[in-house]
Amino acid sequence: MGKWTSCLAALLLAGTVGADGQADALYKRGTALYETTPALAFELFKEAGEAGNASAMAGAGHCCETGTGTAVDYAKAIEWYELAVQQNSLTACAGLARIYASCEDPEFHDGEKAVKFAGVGARKKPRDAEALALLAAAHARNFDFEQAMKTQTAAIRVGSLKQNPLLKEQLTFYSTGKPSPAVASEYWIVGAADKGSVWAMFMLGRMCRDNGDMGLAFEWFNKAAAVGSGEAALAMGDLHWEGTAVPANYVAAFECYQIAQETGIELGSDHKVRVSFFGSVWEKYEHKDREDCFREGKRSEAWMNEMLSRVRTDADAQKVEGFRQSVLKRSLYCFAIADSKGHPDAAAEFVRVRRMIESPAPIAGSRAPRRTTAEASARTKANALRIEARKYEDGKEVKKDKLKALELYLEAFEILPDDRSAYTIGSLYLGIKKPVWQVEPGIEWLEKSLELGGYYAHWRLAELYAKCKDPVFRNGEKAVHHAKLFVVKQEDLFGAYATLAYAYARNGQFKEAETSMLKTISMMRDTKFYEQYIDRYNKELALFRQGQAVPPD
Repeated sequence: MGKWTSCLAALLLAGTVGADGQADALYKRGTALYETTPALAFELFKEAGEAGNASAMAGAGHCCETGTGTAVDYAKAIEWYELAVQQNSLTACAGLARIYASCEDPEFHDGEKAVKFAGVGARKKPRDAEALALLAAAHARNFDFEQAMKTQTAAIRVGSLKQNPLLKEQLTFYSTGKPSPAVASEYWIVGAADKGSVWAMFMLGRMCRDNGDMGLAFEWFNKAAAVGSGEAALAMGDLHWEGTAVPANYVAAFECYQIAQETGIELGSDHKVRVSFFGSVWEKYEHKDREDCFREGKRSEAWMNEMLSRVRTDADAQKVEGFRQSVLKRSLYCFAIADSKGHPDAAAEFVRVRRMIESPAPIAGSRAPRRTTAEASARTKANALRIEARKYEDGKEVKKDKLKALELYLEAFEILPDDRSAYTIGSLYLGIKKPVWQVEPGIEWLEKSLELGGYYAHWRLAELYAKCKDPVFRNGEKAVHHAKLFVVKQEDLFGAYATLAYAYARNGQFKEAETSMLKTISMMRDTKFYEQYIDRYNKELALFRQGQAVPPD
């Protein structure tokens, strides 16, 4: 029956009873049946009210207000209450105040009327917590939150232990400019926002967002967040992240999400993922300069491309795409941080990588048409041979034997040709010194790898032509050619520029060699490899400045 059921009889009996006789009898019978047969009680209240009984009028109004024995009808409730008020019914005054201050239909809210009728009860019962709380709700609906807080505090002082938890909760509502209950018309929200209601500013921002006016939504969310709204801070974070009202700014979004959490807002699962992943990158690069952040974004993407180039064609496409998305997001976050620090190229890179994330690209071969049984069998056999070959190549589980590894790789390539196997075969030919060093077949296989779409062979060939022990195979022009092509593919890999420096030096271009080596050292400076390579690179730099190439290895 609702929260009023248990006390309605006492409430109505406390009202003004009209003339004696039949109307009074109908009213008393209605109160007796209210809890067990509310529909009949409502009919009796109406009949008695029509006969002039003020308490019955208030009872009929209460039934229409609460939907007891009839459908909720605030208009009818107001009619009945107004009739009872004409006969000085305090119960009816409270009913009108409730509707105007806090009914569920905001179209009936009227702050001035709510204060008028609630004030009657509060003046008559100045130490009644319910009367004072109703007046506080009325003040809030009338945009006077300061007075609402004062009156609610007075209600708490005289309230019982049972009443006070709810009264205190309502007080927190008023402290943020929120009515109780938190329902309001657009008219009220606009008016309250203009008067500084934090809750109304947030709600107005949400209304604007829902209506597609993102610019105005951002403005109101910003105002609400500035005065402590965690909900608005969360919404601001989403606008910054999605880039719907302003250019996407992950750093600003991250800060907004943190503010929302600090105010007690519980983040959803998507927000938690954003905060966790971006936060880990932010923690690492917050104090780095913009160049470091930018380079790390490029390095992450380059590393991803290298890893994807090694993916087998029968790999799980979903897992491959998950890996790609994860690394691209890290790269994206690095560009976002670099942009926040003022890097001139970071914004364009951010947009580019974000588009890559939003438009997943299939990995070559991972979404190939369904293979025949024979093709699947051949692929399985070739992969098994490669796995076995790697064991001999690395000396894992078996004694290291590069000749045996080469034999197995060649057999696998015959079954299923691919650029990675060709690169490995070429490298093995170049790495095996006994019984005879076979440079020419090594070059042929590396070139075959390039023909099959690989690009790491450019690095191997550049190193060979720049530093080969056999002077017959040293060729500065070819070294520069392959080194440049490798740099195009791996422009964020410091080792690529070191190889280019060796190539330039072998070709007699020592100034260019010096420039490339200085770039190598600069890119490497904040990496874990700095201590490992810095002495070597400085010695090689000194050679270039003396007009000498790096000695063969």
